[in-house]
This record gives sequence, structure tokens and C-alpha cells, in this order.
Amino acid sequence: MNKPLPDPVPASTEEAQVRWAAEYAAQIGTDTPVHNRSGIPIRPLYTPLDVDPARFDADVGFPASRRTRAASTRRCTAAARGRSGS
Repeated sequence: MNKPLPDPVPASTEEAQVRWAAEYAAQIGTDTPVHNRSGIPIRPLYTPLDVDPARFDADVGFPASRRTRAASTRRCTAAARGRSGS
């Protein structure tokens, strides 16, 4: 999907998502749903439209934020010691 940007550039995230979904369906298809190990469906694309802006920091956060670093460190340390961490 590494192509030059279409002309004109989409006016909104919604428009860009519709274009992307159409290209994805044409190339990959939509006949095989993808699920994680728990059976929860996984969509091929997540955008800012999927997150409530009022809860962005609590639900998503920013890369390398204090909260995400601490959780990652605990998981890595626990994994190194042979037990699951959260």
C-alpha cells in the first residue's frame, strides 16, 4: 500500500478511511475475518475515529509515556523471571 498520495488529498479522516477500506478490500478481500486468541475480532485498521477523544489518554496514551513505560518494564521483568506480569 505504499503509493503516492491520491489527488486530491482526502479532506477528512473519514474520507481517507473510506478510500483505504476500498483499496484494502480490492487487494486483500473481506472474506476472512481475523480474530485474536480470545476470539475478539481484529479490524485491519484503527484510526482516531475509534477512540473517544475525552478518554484518549486513559485508553490509548502516548508512546513512551510514564504509564506505558512502567507497564512495559513490569511485563519484561516478569517475563525474564518466568512469570506473567501485568
